[in-house]
Amino acid sequence: MSTRPENDAEVLPEYDLTGGVRGKYSERYHRAPLKPLDAVVLERDLPEHGLRRGDLGAVVDVHGSNVVEVEFVQTSGRTQALVTVDASDVRAAEAHDMVAARKL
Repeated sequence: MSTRPENDAEVLPEYDLTGGVRGKYSERYHRAPLKPLDAVVLERDLPEHGLRRGDLGAVVDVHGSNVVEVEFVQTSGRTQALVTVDASDVRAAEAHDMVAARKL
């Protein structure tokens, strides 16, 4: 049984994903080390920077395998903190994570 719509005669064969496997590379992607521009979630409070566990940031740079530089921004776009932390202090953001706003 094909899941291909009847009216897609314009789809070129090289773009037809009918036989594709959803999530085929998902596990490998989620095991990959952090890289610049990855969205990450802080796993511990950093009160000296006004940051709390659960805050969302973006990886700016990766230093070796254990250290990452992460930027956390306010909803205005202004940088709240640019911190260098151990890679274990953050985790990759996931599709089921919820973003929330809080007053500083």
